[in-house]
Amino acid sequence: MMGDSPWTGLDRLGQDLGIEELRELAASVGLAGDSGARVRMSLAAKARTLRVRGLGEIEEAAQAANERMSLPVILLVVSFIVFIAFPATYRVVTGL
Repeated sequence: MMGDSPWTGLDRLGQDLGIEELRELAASVGLAGDSGARVRMSLAAKARTLRVRGLGEIEEAAQAANERMSLPVILLVVSFIVFIAFPATYRVVTGL
């Protein structure tokens, strides 16, 4: 309504929200809209990159959660072994 192109609005929105990927999308679409460049391959590559980056972040978070759970699992296993071994040890010691 203001006479701006849609990609200008996307760029402004990306800048206001601080989303760099939205600004990159606006630049790609703007290139296609202004100069008629092929954008499909570029957008597909960017989408693939974003997916890989997102999967990497998810895997990193999962690995961090896995490392945080190591100590509680070890404590659980040790306490279970003590719970099982103590009565048997007590019987052997008191029976002698």
